[in-house]
Amino acid sequence: MLHTTMKAVPPIEQRPPLLFFCHDGLRFGRSARAALLAALSTHFRISAIAESAAVAGAELAPEIELVYLPAPGSFVSRNARRQTIIDAYRRVDPAVVIIEQYPFGCGEFSDEVVSVLEAAAANPRTRLVACSVVETLVDLPFQLSRRDDLVPRVADRYFDAVLVHADARLGRLEDAFGPNSLRVPVLYTGFIATAANAIASDAAPPVRPSALVTCDSARPDPALFRAALAACDQWRPSDRLPLRIVAGPALPDRELASLQADAARLADVVVERSAGDLRIGADTVALSISDGACDTVFEMLRAGVPGLVVAGGWGDVERTEWAHRLASIGVVTLLERDRLSGVSLAAQVTATILRPPPYVELNRSGAEETLKILIRLADPAAAYVNAAIRAEAV
Repeated sequence: MLHTTMKAVPPIEQRPPLLFFCHDGLRFGRSARAALLAALSTHFRISAIAESAAVAGAELAPEIELVYLPAPGSFVSRNARRQTIIDAYRRVDPAVVIIEQYPFGCGEFSDEVVSVLEAAAANPRTRLVACSVVETLVDLPFQLSRRDDLVPRVADRYFDAVLVHADARLGRLEDAFGPNSLRVPVLYTGFIATAANAIASDAAPPVRPSALVTCDSARPDPALFRAALAACDQWRPSDRLPLRIVAGPALPDRELASLQADAARLADVVVERSAGDLRIGADTVALSISDGACDTVFEMLRAGVPGLVVAGGWGDVERTEWAHRLASIGVVTLLERDRLSGVSLAAQVTATILRPPPYVELNRSGAEETLKILIRLADPAAAYVNAAIRAEAV
């Protein structure tokens, strides 16, 4: 039986089994995922089905079982992945199933995920099936046609609840769909504070916090990177922050080499394609400079790091509107793309660092709140019906 109090922690052999299906190796999502699993493991016996990239470098509790999926690709590997998933579900026989992102992302894994969902629907011992939305809340409206009802139909058919690990004031998942088209309850847990934020200052050699420049990993932004390098010439050497540009996988090799050559003349400036050692926290990152990609913005908000967003470009009217909304409630500083230059970026970096903290106190208790919700909704002793969850979502 699940405990409905947060005080009593059952021995691991008495904890209800929970199957966590993680198939989304996002750029900054691993630390939040590790923090969520750590919180859930205090009351559940967790088996996580995962891509190796989704948990690489994450410090997971030793009692969490990891079931690695074969790499996607050929027909044979796809069959092997589905069989791995089904075998894990049958062996774990979970009371709770959590599916990360799907159907609000990762549609390419639909066949694999649905195999778990069908098994859960046929198993009375699986009492709760929830979707965990970590990163794509903001970009989702840009990716979906409002006339496409496949996503809400899948969500309504298979899921008891959708848990969005963000603050609803920054955007609502329901807004991506037509009125009343998404009937499954959507619960906002708050951001999941990342483990990097809790690392003691003496846990690693001290470093001077840097300005971190990133962009949407699928759409490189050379103009932003060039402006960041040019901004370095606007500050006195004693005032200049160390600068780290993470260009991402899609930037052409020639462009990356050119940026690295220009950066070589500057002290404390690094340009790299990827950053496997990137640890986000106020002790390592003084400022985030980005094009407003939601995974970057959300990670910085979770870690409490000031953010400067270059708004506009790529034809993303919705993302630009979202950036303006964030600026209007004080959680980021904006620089319009048509004003982007080394001079303007340098001035906005200085203004962002000097400005007071945002006056909106964001909810960062997402891991703990998720645990409370799951304990309450999956408790067989509770009078659990869908109506109760729907009341929670109101």
